[in-house]
Amino acid sequence: MEPPTNESAVAVLNTIETAEINAETSEKSIDLGYMSIAGGVWATSPYIDSDEDSDNEKPQLDPDEVIISETKVIIGFNYPLKDTFNFTFRSAKGFTRKEISEKIMAKYQDIYRKEDEAAGDPGNIPGMINRARSTGPYGIWGHHIGDLELHTLYIRENYKSGFSGPTGSRYYMLGIDS
Repeated sequence: MEPPTNESAVAVLNTIETAEINAETSEKSIDLGYMSIAGGVWATSPYIDSDEDSDNEKPQLDPDEVIISETKVIIGFNYPLKDTFNFTFRSAKGFTRKEISEKIMAKYQDIYRKEDEAAGDPGNIPGMINRARSTGPYGIWGHHIGDLELHTLYIRENYKSGFSGPTGSRYYMLGIDS
């Protein structure tokens, strides 16, 4: 399978990012913060204005807020991978914003490590700073792990099609910037 072009990747991300709650899929989103996946440490968004004199001040995100009450979730990882890969995460009492974010970042670090162990470092696309496509199990293309920023968790209820999610269940997808 060929990796999507930049245009198709943007189209997929824009479709997810601009979706409101949809009656068929009941899609909604949770703001996780804005953090470097390579760094692996939860952080609130650097774009939240905390100036006391500002009229635009937004509340800081609570890292300890339970944002997922389920003790088991399936999250689809698809960017910048050759396909969607589903991973299961567990937590005894549901997931806090910080806990699920750090589990997601740790899984991305594991994906990149396994890819490099299986296929080696593919280097960059000639004449660019983007990662060349690798031939390992995840087919990483276009971005090194240091390029990736985690920001949102999208939730789809009554999942039916697209993004290779389990049919008829709650399914989670990621908002990743690069």
